[in-house]
Amino acid sequence: MGEAVVLSVDPTPPRSMKVTWTLDTDGGDFLNGATGRKVILTAGEKASHPRVTASIAGASLPTVIFEVVEPASEAATGMVSIDVYLDHCAAAGMHLTVQVNPSDVSFQNVEIQERSAPATNIAGRFAQMPPAALAHQASPRAWFGLLPNNITYDTAALNYVKPPWGEGRFELDIPVKWKLKGTSRKDPDSIHSLPQQLQTASMKDEGGAVTVSKMGKEITRMPSQRPGTWADQRRCIDRVKEYPALYAAALCLGAACAFPSESVAQSAGAPIEQVAQLERAWKRGDGAQQYEYFAEAGAIASELYKYDREQADPAALTLLNNLLKKRNKPGDVGAADLVAATRVARFILGNPAGTPEARESQLAALSKMLGKVRAEVDLTYVPKRVFVNVPPPGDDESRGARTDADSISSSKARKQYQTALRENLENDVTNQRQAELFNMDDEFSTGIVGYLSDQIADSSISDSRVAQIMNDAKFTEAERIEVTSVVEDRRRLATR
Repeated sequence: MGEAVVLSVDPTPPRSMKVTWTLDTDGGDFLNGATGRKVILTAGEKASHPRVTASIAGASLPTVIFEVVEPASEAATGMVSIDVYLDHCAAAGMHLTVQVNPSDVSFQNVEIQERSAPATNIAGRFAQMPPAALAHQASPRAWFGLLPNNITYDTAALNYVKPPWGEGRFELDIPVKWKLKGTSRKDPDSIHSLPQQLQTASMKDEGGAVTVSKMGKEITRMPSQRPGTWADQRRCIDRVKEYPALYAAALCLGAACAFPSESVAQSAGAPIEQVAQLERAWKRGDGAQQYEYFAEAGAIASELYKYDREQADPAALTLLNNLLKKRNKPGDVGAADLVAATRVARFILGNPAGTPEARESQLAALSKMLGKVRAEVDLTYVPKRVFVNVPPPGDDESRGARTDADSISSSKARKQYQTALRENLENDVTNQRQAELFNMDDEFSTGIVGYLSDQIADSSISDSRVAQIMNDAKFTEAERIEVTSVVEDRRRLATR
């Protein structure tokens, strides 16, 4: 889903031989261009079998058939018990390592989310508690990216049931959703379903033994076990390596956003008009609307190839320059701004403009984009673990298994939980951004160096302009040497 594959012809044909590409697909897959020695096929958001055919000087090569696979299920591949609970409280919980299947494909362009669910089949001791206190509560804005090997982290827990205890049980049938990174959180066509996850909680008898199960994993705890401390929680954190929790800010962003109900990319008008309409929707300082802005920008970029070059080229350049001007907090938009920039940059690289002046403008924007990427990327970054949900601390039975920080009566526990919540989404956002930045640096560095080299060889671009582009793009020493050698070749030819 959303994966990009670079396609080329081997052996590489001479520049004088035109290479054209055609795509036949039953999904939302698209090519970033129709001509060139290299193009990029980007998978859509549903299962498909895209067929790509390359033609050289009018002669077709054998068609290559790809398979795009959707996420199909989740499975718990590991479990760590939660070792901290308050004294005299019946409680049990576990942290789960969750793999999204099938495991032989990469879903690193996918985000997942659990939805709220009411408690059902409530019986015994739990029938004495408010049903809302047993419900699974989640924010519709809290989406989480997957780590390598399609891994994410979850928590299943029942928290703090006070005496008197007795036999009882209840169930949570939890909806699970997925979508591609950078797509709209509000467009129902962008959101897809995984099989629902059944979580059960039960109490054995008056002794207060609690059992929680989810995804085939189970944990049982007696309240007579030694009460935990926050130091125990730290040790538990160390056990699961860089423990994060949920993200408080995501839970607080539930208000509806005043954004056009119809996608800008689906509305009528030439692409440059769509870009202008989108720019009017930008709201400085409004994180929710900013996310939708970048989601719509990515949607527009994905549709550019459907238009004539005379319409698409100026729209692509304007859109990329608009994206580069935006200043936003990563916590508000996740990696949506990077995904949008990636899509429009792919189009520009796959469709060089027709004049030297226009190509210089494309290079200027692309170099600034690469420079921004390299200013933020950490090439030594190690992804941090992120949980989809965790139980809150405290001893308030009325809160049950809810994940609402405001319901925690202890101010100290509430602040500790809110801090853990913030850290988790910060970790998730950082994971997503660093993964996207690393891919952008790897993908576009070679393309921009090649585009600049071709421009030097084919036009009269000035040496000062070349130097400016290299500086803006933060070229490495090796990249500068490669470009400089082309400049020197041009000088030698000019003096003959």
